[in-house]
Amino acid sequence: MVRQYRRVYLLQSFVRGFRFNNGPQLLEKMLEGDMLELVREPYNTFDDRAIALHFNQHKIGYIPREDNDMLSKINGCGSCSVECRNNPFE
Repeated sequence: MVRQYRRVYLLQSFVRGFRFNNGPQLLEKMLEGDMLELVREPYNTFDDRAIALHFNQHKIGYIPREDNDMLSKINGCGSCSVECRNNPFE
């Protein structure tokens, strides 16, 4: 049996802390549509719903706190798959 999946657009957001992480060094390697990994950081001292964004296993920043509530719940439930793609400024 083949499962059918449907893509649902959830959020468009900026990357918080981009310049303080590896973002600037990786910017030239990032292409539109590249996959970014969402990494929950439940023990983050600043935000227990923190979600880091990684590109090629390097942290480039975070989903902003004001946008991470829903994603942290979905990403932590274990039965959902969430993907994130690089979409440059328009």
